[in-house]
Amino acid sequence: LYSLGRIGQASPAEAVRKPLLKMLHNDDPRLRSAALWGLSQMPGPEITDTLLEVLSNDADASVHEAAVKYLGERRDASPQVRVALLHTLQEAITPGSILPEYVVVESLGRLGDASAEVISALIASLQRNMLISTGGNVVFMLSDESTLKSLQQLSYSSPEVVSMVTDAFQNAIPSVRI
Repeated sequence: LYSLGRIGQASPAEAVRKPLLKMLHNDDPRLRSAALWGLSQMPGPEITDTLLEVLSNDADASVHEAAVKYLGERRDASPQVRVALLHTLQEAITPGSILPEYVVVESLGRLGDASAEVISALIASLQRNMLISTGGNVVFMLSDESTLKSLQQLSYSSPEVVSMVTDAFQNAIPSVRI
């Protein structure tokens, strides 16, 4: 399956795509995830559509995680991808969710979409997980490294990201100086 993905990079012919699409219906989630990787290596909006469809319909958490990761790697900042990832982020923060939040956060950072909606969701992720020490210092959980990295990546494409983060934390905790 991985070899088909590599072949598909050079020649996204139907002969390569068809067996990978067929594997998405296999009972083994490892094979479905491998097929997603192979497909994600191919160009074209129909591949993004396939990843979105799998994200919406596959019941296995590891396949969901793969779809989220590969959507981010494609760097397709279309509204459909942004909305799907933001929805998935909300699912990931729900108690009992088995999809790690950091996977979705990293994909959102890779998209390059510095819209207020994405930045606000990432800031909310940080605020949800921050601790305030007795000395009034803000301490972020180690798991927030991916959120900080995503915000940093997005700040390169939009200088407004820094001011949004600064404002959010100054309003949340008056004693914090950024």
